[in-house]
Amino acid sequence: EAVKWYRMAADAGYSLAQYNLGVMYKAGRAGEADPKIAFEWFLKAAQLGHSVAQNELGWLYERGQGVEQDHAKALQWYLRAAIQGLVMAQHNVGIYYYNGRGVEKNLVEAYTWFSIASISGNKDSIGSRDLLAKEMSPEQITQAQERMAALLGKKVR
Repeated sequence: EAVKWYRMAADAGYSLAQYNLGVMYKAGRAGEADPKIAFEWFLKAAQLGHSVAQNELGWLYERGQGVEQDHAKALQWYLRAAIQGLVMAQHNVGIYYYNGRGVEKNLVEAYTWFSIASISGNKDSIGSRDLLAKEMSPEQITQAQERMAALLGKKVR
């Protein structure tokens, strides 16, 4: 019954309903799990700016579920969500830059995104940032702090 109502709202262009349908198809709550249909609904919601749907698309591309695995596309969707302030996406972007997945490895960018996610108290990001700092020069850390300040529109102290 819920699928029916979500479908009506989703067809009317409501991104939250589109996202919820994606979740239901991904988890098998709309019948058998179908990552391809989940991808289609997440894509509709993501194109309307739904940050959690954008993060879900990154997850599907990263794992190759419902779509061909593509780390560059995964990073693009994670970045869209991260720029909107979704902490889990910010952490994911940090991981991608640290590991060089879908992009050239970049410790400054990784540190930047782990730091941004850390502002919200994300413990994984705090730990990742602190470990990463041990691999970086003081100049690289300064670059990352300046990059973070630019992204957040704030001045570094």
